[in-house]
Amino acid sequence: MTVGIGLLLSGVCTYAFLAIARHALSAESYSAFAGFWALLFVVAPGIFLPLEQELARAIAARRARGDGDGPVVRRCTLIGGAFLVLLLLGCGAAFGPLDRRLLGGDGILMVALILGLCAYCSEHLARGTLSGSGRFRAYGVLIGAEGMYRTILCAGLAIAHVDSPGPYGLALAGGSFAAVLTALVRQRGLLSAGSPTVNAEVTTALGSLLVASVATQFMFNGGTVLIQLLSSPSEQRVAGSFLNGRVLAFVPLFLFQAVIAALLPRLSALRSDGARAEFGRTLGRLLLFVGVLGGTAVVGSLVVGPAVLRLVFGPDSTLTSRDLALLAAACTTLMAAQALGQGLIAAAGYRGVVAGWLAGVGAFFALVFVVHPLLLRVELGILAGGIAAAAVLAALQPDLWRRPVHVRTPPI
Repeated sequence: MTVGIGLLLSGVCTYAFLAIARHALSAESYSAFAGFWALLFVVAPGIFLPLEQELARAIAARRARGDGDGPVVRRCTLIGGAFLVLLLLGCGAAFGPLDRRLLGGDGILMVALILGLCAYCSEHLARGTLSGSGRFRAYGVLIGAEGMYRTILCAGLAIAHVDSPGPYGLALAGGSFAAVLTALVRQRGLLSAGSPTVNAEVTTALGSLLVASVATQFMFNGGTVLIQLLSSPSEQRVAGSFLNGRVLAFVPLFLFQAVIAALLPRLSALRSDGARAEFGRTLGRLLLFVGVLGGTAVVGSLVVGPAVLRLVFGPDSTLTSRDLALLAAACTTLMAAQALGQGLIAAAGYRGVVAGWLAGVGAFFALVFVVHPLLLRVELGILAGGIAAAAVLAALQPDLWRRPVHVRTPPI
């Protein structure tokens, strides 16, 4: 419940942050900020979220056998640090193209990107440590506080009439650092002494999770990056409008994340206990919830979507009700794919999760290369990618769709 509240608060603050930034920045500056936002949210969670998951799993396993978690936390910190160094070297090597094509030539946004990667590395390590130790209240505080700090910093910049995107990027990274400190400041005993560890303890499924995570984050956030890369000089405002439309159409995702965070342990327990029928029913109810949530979002996008978009983000939005409905439908398919992926993760079917999300990325690029209008090609690409990912992930779990066979016992 605490994690769910934190996720919902984070979602509300995300809308507040983007709405404030959009009103404070010009359309061109906001599109550069949109490129920074999307790139950060593809790369940082894509790389560091699997490390959080493996760290949490390893700590929980150690707690179950009465072993201390200090060695495994330090091991994951070294691995995360190595990932971070590689990412920073990549940023340095690609500084010119990133700055010119994605960040609008704002050097401060590049600094913010580097600091954001550092912040997410520390945040996911902290989250993995807290969740593995069962400290979900602190975990929820971290997620909720991050959104609040970012929004407060963003509002301060707007009040001060800051009209360049770089400081808003710094506010994004600064909020993450402050939230990590807030969540950890009163925690004791997180690094208890324990038996020595080896890489295998925390890298059992790290490779598969890493590929799946990057592919998943690309499907959810990569559209804005691609629009910024493909836009012509006359279309420089499109990335900002698309980001706002995507955020609005993806409203159900925040509620879905809160539900799935609470449901994953139950799915894992049912799978471990061999309760296949109950596992299938639980996953089926989750998919039904996704369908109702997504259907409501599609209808809402068609009826009031453009009006809400102009109300929240300003009157110069270029997205139509069709654009928003396509994005809402894409969100629905991606949530269904995520739900089906949880079924495979609960059964340790990590390679299947990789196959599903890579199929989605392949379908995305296939549509992008076939369709030509800029917004439509990306919207249809996300929708097709979500459908492909969900179809593959469903096909890899045929036992879920078979009716249980009841054998009639003959009378004695």
